[in-house]
Amino acid sequence: MKINVVELMKRIKKAWSVKEQWVSLYDDAYSLALPNRNTMTTTTSGEEKNVVVYDSTLQQCTTKLASLLQSTIVPPFTEWATLKPGIFITQDIEEAARKLTSINSAIMAAKDSSNFDTAVGEFLLDLCIGTGAMLLLEGNDDSPFEFTAVPLSEIALEDGPGSTIGAVFRKYKKAARIIPQIWKDAKPNADLSRFIMEDGSKEFTIHEVTFLDPDTKEWHYSVLIEKLQNKGTPTLYLERVYTTNPWIISRWVKVAGEVFGRGPVINALPDAKTLNEAKKLELQNASLAVAGSWLARNNGVMNGNKIQIKPGGVIPVQSTGGSMGADIVPLQVGGDINFSQIVQEQLRSSIKDAMFDRAIPNQGAVRSATEWIVRQQELQEAIGSPFGRFYQEFIIPVYKRMIAILQQKGVITEDIRVGGGVVDLQITGSLAQAQALKEVETITNWAQTSMAITGPEVFQATAKVEDINAKLADLMGIDPELVRTGEEKAQAMQVAQQQMMQQGGQPNDGQPQ
Repeated sequence: MKINVVELMKRIKKAWSVKEQWVSLYDDAYSLALPNRNTMTTTTSGEEKNVVVYDSTLQQCTTKLASLLQSTIVPPFTEWATLKPGIFITQDIEEAARKLTSINSAIMAAKDSSNFDTAVGEFLLDLCIGTGAMLLLEGNDDSPFEFTAVPLSEIALEDGPGSTIGAVFRKYKKAARIIPQIWKDAKPNADLSRFIMEDGSKEFTIHEVTFLDPDTKEWHYSVLIEKLQNKGTPTLYLERVYTTNPWIISRWVKVAGEVFGRGPVINALPDAKTLNEAKKLELQNASLAVAGSWLARNNGVMNGNKIQIKPGGVIPVQSTGGSMGADIVPLQVGGDINFSQIVQEQLRSSIKDAMFDRAIPNQGAVRSATEWIVRQQELQEAIGSPFGRFYQEFIIPVYKRMIAILQQKGVITEDIRVGGGVVDLQITGSLAQAQALKEVETITNWAQTSMAITGPEVFQATAKVEDINAKLADLMGIDPELVRTGEEKAQAMQVAQQQMMQQGGQPNDGQPQ
């Protein structure tokens, strides 16, 4: 497929015009939740960005939620997902499971040697705002994967079929001397070489364009450089073709007709704005209470435009009281600080609910283990819908992309395609395990109730007792190497029966039976 730069730039401009509609909303969200990560309206390096925040509740909740998601879904240096045979594999299932387990171990080992654990932390912070973006490319000899968490300010998206992403457009600036180091497989460019020789620090606007070819189902990745030549059309610097999308784009929740997502921070934004303003007014009131504002009697003509009510300020007036009053008296200021604190606590509680902050308070009576378990169950139920989207838009694409890179490197030689009922992907993180344990509890209760009503003999005659352990091991994410195969179970049963027969035929302590 030949890249038409002119037509591609039209798509880029259209996508960025849609992105402009989101800048104001995302800027407000970042300003209160992640001010130091906010690059929506400014990119000045070293700028102080935490100047409008008077209450840090939303910041703390956002950081805690991102850490919670990472520790419960993709914990560092832990196997948080595993490949398993799908429903369409009906023969040699146990052998397929063992082979997939070995391949999965290779994938996780490669992931652990990369920068995934640091990049995903930044990705999840942006996801709490609404949309997370990560670029996954082939790494070097030291690490097969290169994960890059891209700020949302650099990304414009284009809708694809259904609710998928059809194209990703990234725009940012890079110095001329760095460009060849980033894309080492690009063909030498005479204009870029000239700029490097003249002034290697000169920055150029880069467009990274990734879009899906609807005919071949391949992803085209291109790099365009603006003003590299003396013409308006950007220069096509690099072209690549991938079988999988190198971009991992995940939305917290998505409204029909919108391409960007809305996260819990946006849900908590009205309360956060109110709390921030209430805290600001409280601090102003406190400063007036401490330093005071004063009335001073002045027989001259008072200029009202010069009056400022501020801590330590003096306001000249004709009289400060009866018979002209004292020379200087304090100005009485209103405001009930106690009432303000009550309102703020209510707002903080609302923000924490919106941000899934189920932490047990340190104050009060001693909390029981039951309360802790109930709070965890509430979290699992509350985060259920976003968790399903996270699985579809993050977990599966990341795995598909890592498999494709390892296949290209020759580490994986088998043709593995996740999905379609052939190879399934099971999440084994603590949040997913907690959900699977509900099914474990159901099976356990069924077995206990059935044996209590009908007796163990009837239960063993009606239930596939020999398959229950394998099912429980699968739900609990137990390594298949620890579970006997069908042939091994048959051999073990035969040995057990032989031992029982031998024990039944031998005398007990030398006495006849």
